[in-house]
Amino acid sequence: MSEKKALWMRYVDFEEIKNMLHLVHQNNGSIRAGELEQLCIRNGILLNRITKKPLSRSTRYRYRKALENLGLAQNRKGKYYISWNSSVFNFLMSTKFKEDMNEDSKEMLKEIILQNLDCKTYFFDIFMINKKSYTLDEFRKNGSHIFVETKSMRKLSRDETASEPNSCNISEDIILKNPNGRQHVLKTQDQKFAIYTGIRLWSLKLEITNELINNFSEGRIIYPVNPDYNEDIIFELLLCNKSFKF
Repeated sequence: MSEKKALWMRYVDFEEIKNMLHLVHQNNGSIRAGELEQLCIRNGILLNRITKKPLSRSTRYRYRKALENLGLAQNRKGKYYISWNSSVFNFLMSTKFKEDMNEDSKEMLKEIILQNLDCKTYFFDIFMINKKSYTLDEFRKNGSHIFVETKSMRKLSRDETASEPNSCNISEDIILKNPNGRQHVLKTQDQKFAIYTGIRLWSLKLEITNELINNFSEGRIIYPVNPDYNEDIIFELLLCNKSFKF
């Protein structure tokens, strides 16, 4: 698969993804893409939260691709089918249509995302030094932190008189780097949209990872969320340990 096809991740609301999955289940093998979208709209899904108008065609397409590429549903000969594997079945059975996910179902969804090959390759693997196969629990316990940096951040660290920008400049190359020096440089728009504003924000929203920004010149630190650890202690360690600097 080409990199472009593997970079399908875009920001989505996973409550909406869950609701779409239930509609596919209710109409298994009997609806096409356009019919699924219209069914969603009639049920109050894929609507703008403010205007209540349907999301754009490109955004609805983004949601369908997330549903497919995460392996939750399959498009076979133009019609949608539920993916009958244990992970999807358990997730489906633990959730209800148009009711918010509970913590157990969120854990199942996190595992599905973490085990997705594209999500692992382009984001989660950089946290796991010398380990390619891991569970959500192993990611929490053994995952390292990573840094986010841009050329502006590097320049600012050399020039203390520079004015401090407010955030990462999406027009620049974005570097994701772990403490061992392994890095993933996001150069293209596809890479930035899929990884920096796609899977990274999924992970933050679902609390797979959390982020810390001390100041612009030191960049952003992303680290795995471990429910067994106190977040205040983690912040103190990240800020005090000199090895966390670029």
